[in-house]
Formats: sequence, C-alpha cells, structure tokens
Amino acid sequence: MQSTAKLACLMMALATSSCQTKPDAGGGPSVQSMGSTATQAVGAALAGAKRVSVAELLAKPAGFVGQTVRLEGEVTAMCHHQRAWFAIRDDATPASQYVRVQTRPAFLVPTGAIGKRAKAEGRVELVQVPQAMAQHYASDHGLGDPKAVTGPVQAPVIIAMGAEFD
Repeated sequence: MQSTAKLACLMMALATSSCQTKPDAGGGPSVQSMGSTATQAVGAALAGAKRVSVAELLAKPAGFVGQTVRLEGEVTAMCHHQRAWFAIRDDATPASQYVRVQTRPAFLVPTGAIGKRAKAEGRVELVQVPQAMAQHYASDHGLGDPKAVTGPVQAPVIIAMGAEFD
C-alpha cells in the first residue's frame, strides 16, 4: 500500500511538471547540471559536420533534408518535461526564427541549457508539426504566436547525434 502511495505521488509530480522558456531556477528535475565556464558535451562527439546557419536552413529546408549539418547559436527554449529537444537561433537571425534540435533518444538536454551557447550536429528532417503541437511550442515555450498557428506547420528539425553546451 505504501509503495502505491509513493508511485501516485511520483506520477502526480511528473504530471504537474511544466515546460519553461526561462532558465531552470533549480525547482525542476535535475540529472545533469552545467557549470558556468565548462563546455558540456552530450551524445556522440561532434565530427566536424558542415556548419549552416539557422537562416540558411529555414530558407531552403528541402535542400538539406538527409544531410548531416552543424548548427551553432543560443538555446532559446527546451523541453523541460522529457529534455528531448531544444530550440536554437544564431546571432544572424531574429529571435522569432529558430530550429528545433531533437535530442532523444541519443541524449538528454542538460538542465539549465536555456541562454547557453550550443553546437549541435545531426541529420536534417522536414517534419509536419500538428497544429496542437505547434500551438504548444508557441504558447508553452515562447516559440511564436499561438494565435498565428492555424493548421499543421512544416518545419526543419535536426535529429541530433551530439551537442556541446557552453
């Protein structure tokens, strides 16, 4: 009976976890933490893939499908529920332009990654994001205007093999 109560409490805690677009204030689950000056490598070691800018990838995503590329920039949002993805923008693109980097199952996004610099390498895929999920990204993660999402959204995604966070 006692183990059932513990399991129920754990499930309730997981169910009420919320996504954030601000750096983790330490209240969320923490498996990995990031030092302020050290580079943290996760997943496979970066292999020197061709670097492309967020703007290049967003302008002609179909031209990159299937290619392994490197994106570098600032982490603007992440999945705090499962730490399965992060959004990255580079210095040359407006804050509203980003590419999502899917990290799971290769690795988990380190806690505290928002606002950090990141390098990620992975394969480019063009995905159809259902309207409800696109609205979730916009409303819960600050990735766009939820009212502007009126249907499914086609977007490039990097299926990451490895990343480094500074």
